[in-house]
Amino acid sequence: MTQVEVAPPATRRRRLSHEERRAQILGEACKLFTRSNFAEVSMEEIAAATGVTRGLLNHYFGTKRELYLAVVRHLTRLPPTAERGDPGASLDTVVARNVDLFLDNAERNRQFWLALSRGSGFGRDRELERAVGEVEEAYVDRIIEIFGGDPISAPAAYRAALRSYGAFARAVSREWLGDKRLTRDEAHHLLARTLHAIVADAT
Repeated sequence: MTQVEVAPPATRRRRLSHEERRAQILGEACKLFTRSNFAEVSMEEIAAATGVTRGLLNHYFGTKRELYLAVVRHLTRLPPTAERGDPGASLDTVVARNVDLFLDNAERNRQFWLALSRGSGFGRDRELERAVGEVEEAYVDRIIEIFGGDPISAPAAYRAALRSYGAFARAVSREWLGDKRLTRDEAHHLLARTLHAIVADAT
């Protein structure tokens, strides 16, 4: 009697949860936007890279602008370790640690940071520029909290100084990562000295 080989049952692919699928799409979008600017990346390209339909992509993130802003928030976020740390930590220590975290993130996402520092890909999209500004304000809030302040009651001048510092930090990262006119140590020194002066003046 001939023995019939029975094929093993096909492995069923696990259905991703809403959050897992969203994270997957965001991860692929981050890769694409770090290689190309906003104008060069299409939603069809992101959908193909993720293995989902364009309709499902729209379901999770709406428009290309909304997806790009999610990428900006994700790649410019301060890591959970960005905090004041021990109650007795000196201002110098906290500044140095957080500048290191910023430089690590910039180096890890080099192409994206260079594009962001040059403002490339925005064109005349004023709504996108305003939305990116909102992301920057949230970043300022976090920095104020890290150094023991209250974002709601923070003086307008302090917030303005931190917004300006954000632009300065992007320019320094461009000098370091793009133009190679600064070493990492030199970039760290510039950023730490400037942030220390801003925070010390406000506290």
